[in-house]
Amino acid sequence: MMEAATIIVPVLDEQDTIIRLLHGIHDSLPRAEVIIADGGCTDLTVERALNAQSPLHVRVLAVGKGLSASVLAALQLVRTPVTVVMDADLQHPPEKLPDLVEALSDAEVAVGVRGQVLGSWPLQRRLLSRGAHLLASVRLRGTGCKDPLSGFFAVRTNFFRAIVAQSGPRFVGEGYKVLFDLLKCAPQVRLAEVRYTFDQRGGGCSKLAVRHYWAFVRSLLT
Repeated sequence: MMEAATIIVPVLDEQDTIIRLLHGIHDSLPRAEVIIADGGCTDLTVERALNAQSPLHVRVLAVGKGLSASVLAALQLVRTPVTVVMDADLQHPPEKLPDLVEALSDAEVAVGVRGQVLGSWPLQRRLLSRGAHLLASVRLRGTGCKDPLSGFFAVRTNFFRAIVAQSGPRFVGEGYKVLFDLLKCAPQVRLAEVRYTFDQRGGGCSKLAVRHYWAFVRSLLT
């Protein structure tokens, strides 16, 4: 039987996709619990999540301190042996959730590795993404992770909590690369990887800002 999992979904104005995401999670992992980590929504995301009429057990945690801080706060509420982190904009496919959870049978962290990327990004965004990926890969060369900046991953809950307890200050709360911070603090981690197609955004817009790039620099240097 597949281990029970809690899906942490950091959100910031995701009203257009949150209900579709919850239905997708239920279709793939009907026993999952969901924690909506509210980073300061100003739209109807939270209301729609709580009134989605989904059989899933959904909780909302208001944080408002940045994506990484939201995930770490939600981690303290997890009651299942497995924790999954994914975005709410449908670029991370819910149908891959069972593969990520099953991959933990022989690993501590299972990373969703972006294979095909649908849609097109502006040239500047592509260059920044490639540069960041190169820097992250060099910084984490000992782990062998092919997508260290992925926002779609599963981890054993107790392992995640232990790393945060030991190295909490090295997690940059206002940043958005939780997996990168986790891997730099646990370079000997047992990894598994699950390839997926990085879909086009299902609604809303990118929340990336200059401060996030500076936060990533801080992550690289700590």
